[in-house]
Amino acid sequence: MKKDLVELLRSMNAVAGEDISNNFSQPYWIYPPSPEPSTSGWTIKRISGGITNDLYLVNHDTVKIGCEGEGVLIRLFGAEGLINRDNETSAYACLCDDSVAYKYLGRFGTPPNAGGGRIEGFLKGYAPLEKEDFADPETSASIALEMCKVHNFTPNDLLKVVFGAESNLFPELATWLGNAKEAVEKGTFKTQEDNERAIKLNVDAVGEAIEKFKQQLSEFPSPPQIAFCHNDLLAANIMRNKDKTIKLIDFEYGGMNYICFDIANHFNEFAGGTDDSKPDYSLLPNIEQKTKFIKTYVDAKVAPDCGEEEREEMVNILLGQVGVFEQLNHCYWGLWGVNQGNTEGTGEFDYLNYAKARFGELK
Repeated sequence: MKKDLVELLRSMNAVAGEDISNNFSQPYWIYPPSPEPSTSGWTIKRISGGITNDLYLVNHDTVKIGCEGEGVLIRLFGAEGLINRDNETSAYACLCDDSVAYKYLGRFGTPPNAGGGRIEGFLKGYAPLEKEDFADPETSASIALEMCKVHNFTPNDLLKVVFGAESNLFPELATWLGNAKEAVEKGTFKTQEDNERAIKLNVDAVGEAIEKFKQQLSEFPSPPQIAFCHNDLLAANIMRNKDKTIKLIDFEYGGMNYICFDIANHFNEFAGGTDDSKPDYSLLPNIEQKTKFIKTYVDAKVAPDCGEEEREEMVNILLGQVGVFEQLNHCYWGLWGVNQGNTEGTGEFDYLNYAKARFGELK
């Protein structure tokens, strides 16, 4: 593995960090072209984080690796078939150019859905949050401000073609629901026990729930706003340094979506569960915490001359919309769990148990 990753960096450096499939990002050297680093002296450390990708920090004892010598992060893609990596990498590069995400250095592998990965700058001095950090008012406010920054991001013309102007939430849910039903019906999980567990999840009922929530959305007095969203703001995707500066990472599920889905997703992530497949829903934020978060978000999003009464109305509208999207969010990640359980198995992470926990919150 070490030799393969070092050779990968050597070959990527030959094109100065530019992704040959698009020219969004400014070119960076992964390391200076001269002198060539020796074959010895490389250090490679596996980084803990999410459960979708494998992450490695790569550095060298004597040669400056990365934009500021902090090393580079090699991301080996997972979630085969669930994420279009061409679209995701294009969005990530644009977010980096807009200073929303951190340093895109290059792409490798086979597009669009399988294999390969990406090289990124490494956030030295930052560490991922723990779910318990979400209850801290200062941390919560900082996350709200960073989320607002993402929602204010304006996709360039090519990304507008890639993602469109509308949310892809319901088409994606329909695809994931169809995949989950097929896996359950055909019994294609890795073990017979998992086939039996998947049947008990009753994905047909999840489809009925999605239709119910879709109807509720159509009855909202004000249509939910759509913007570019992160869609996966769990603790491991939020980094913080000693100065309490917050940075968001892992935009692989990002795209045009309802902003209240993004907020609802973050609220549901107070429960955790992506480490042990056992979310603790007693940790969900109360109405006071939700209101403070949304008020901070609204204050950052609206024009300075927006009146207090109008701001309060926006907060109340978002609170009502978020309540419905918290339920849809359980459908989304529950179906993700079923499909991941089918393709990846449940040995390293119990995706089916996670799906069961998510579906169990549907009302």
